[in-house]
Amino acid sequence: DDILEPFYSFRKDGKLAPIAYNGEETEFSASALLGMLFSKVKESAAATWSRQNSGVDQPPVALALACPPDLTPDGQHELLDAAYAAGIDEVQLMNRSVAYQSTYARKF
Repeated sequence: DDILEPFYSFRKDGKLAPIAYNGEETEFSASALLGMLFSKVKESAAATWSRQNSGVDQPPVALALACPPDLTPDGQHELLDAAYAAGIDEVQLMNRSVAYQSTYARKF
């Protein structure tokens, strides 16, 4: 049994996820949840940048996402829409195997 399942499982129709927050249950779509996650990533990147580079303007936030090879074009658009809603300036979608290869190449 997965303890965290109530926090992320989608209903059988696959459209909304019930999220319990402050004692209330609210339903979000997958792209809304991704948008929230991407905005936290953007905030974290901005905080790290300002901590390490005081007095220097922050460059635009870029995000590279590794996707499974069978992700449909509709799924790709959902990811791009979520990143756009979070204010991510540049998004690159890449195949998961390409991401593995580029990560491996950086090791050496």
